[in-house]
Amino acid sequence: MVIAGGLRGSSTTNDWLRVERTMAHLFINYNVGCGVFVDMSYGRLPQEVQMCFLYCGIFPRGFDIPAWKLIRMWIAEGLIKPQQSYTLEEIAEHHLNVLVDRNLVILLQKRSDGQIKTCRLHGMLHEFCRRKAANKWLFQEICTSADNSLPSIQDSDTCRRLCIQPSTLCDSLHKTFCRTCQVFLLFFLKTKTN
Repeated sequence: MVIAGGLRGSSTTNDWLRVERTMAHLFINYNVGCGVFVDMSYGRLPQEVQMCFLYCGIFPRGFDIPAWKLIRMWIAEGLIKPQQSYTLEEIAEHHLNVLVDRNLVILLQKRSDGQIKTCRLHGMLHEFCRRKAANKWLFQEICTSADNSLPSIQDSDTCRRLCIQPSTLCDSLHKTFCRTCQVFLLFFLKTKTN
């Protein structure tokens, strides 16, 4: 589905030939082949929508993302730029719809008015967002290593957003983070009880 989203609106033969060549490699090396399609689809997004997509990686893997929360976070973080005759919420909803139309975000539920209620990132796309966001300094995720120690934050003077998953929360709260951190993101997942 990501392939279809990446080719949406493409009319050039070169785009289709590139997909054909990449498909041959896809069967040889699944992760690299899929990464090429995700990167191609990502590259066709406007820059503002790219940043919104990468920001989805702050949510834990497999997390049902409430659209209202995602939209408000995009706005609060300054990822949505004002445009004449549209509210910030309308622009953010449009960006979210673009991501769903391109199959970069999975639509889970719609509201009664047809707008997106909840969405989710596919696991492979979640990894893509986390890697790309770290490269663009959008956010830094803190994870424990195999020996349960917390890594030091590289370039702590430039880190503005930290993302800590629940499994590392206890260890993370005992450490001092960078001086310039402006956003601290925390998620608690509900566990099902029978």
